[in-house]
Amino acid sequence: MRHPLKALCVKLVMFLSSCMPLFILLSFSYWAFPPKGYGSIAYFAFKSFINISILVSLGSSVCLLRCKACRTLVGYTGAQRTNTETLLYVSLHLIPLFLLQCENAGIGPFFVFMLFLGGIYIQGNMFHINPYLAWLGYQGYQTSEGVMIITNIPFKKIKQFSTCGLKGTFLFNGIFFARGTDNILD
Repeated sequence: MRHPLKALCVKLVMFLSSCMPLFILLSFSYWAFPPKGYGSIAYFAFKSFINISILVSLGSSVCLLRCKACRTLVGYTGAQRTNTETLLYVSLHLIPLFLLQCENAGIGPFFVFMLFLGGIYIQGNMFHINPYLAWLGYQGYQTSEGVMIITNIPFKKIKQFSTCGLKGTFLFNGIFFARGTDNILD
C-alpha cells in the first residue's frame, strides 16, 4: 500500500475490530450498571466512543468479509500457523474492565490503556490476532516470504494453493486476506 495514511487507517480499523468484544461488553455493562457520574459529559463521550467503535468494527468486518478477491498470491512457501496469542490478547481486555470498575479511576486510564494497547497492536503487526475474526473461523498463517495470510481455509489446503495461487486482497504491506469461498480447488 503506497499511501501511509490509508495504511494507518486500515490498521486502526483492524485494531478497533479486534476490540469489538470488549466494546460490546462495556456497552452492556454500562447500560446495566451505570457509573456514579452517569449524567456527566465524560460519560457521554465515553459511551459515544464505545458505540461509534462498535459501528466501525461491524462496518469494517462486513466490508472485509464481503470484499472481492482482486489479487492472487502465488509461489509462497513454508506457510505455518502463527502463534495463537488470541487468548492472551483477549485476557488483556479484562484490564480496562477492572480500571473502569474502580471508583477513583474514571475513564482517563481506560483511554490511556487503549492507546497503549493500540500502539502495541499496530507496531507489533499483531493483525492476525483478532478475536472477532477467530470467532468467525479465520486464522493467521506466516509464509517464508514474510506475508501474513489471514483466511478461513484449513491449513492442509493452504499448502495446496501455493502452486495454483490463493485469491484474496492485500490489506496493506504483508497482510493478505483470503476467503474460502473465493478459493475452491477443482
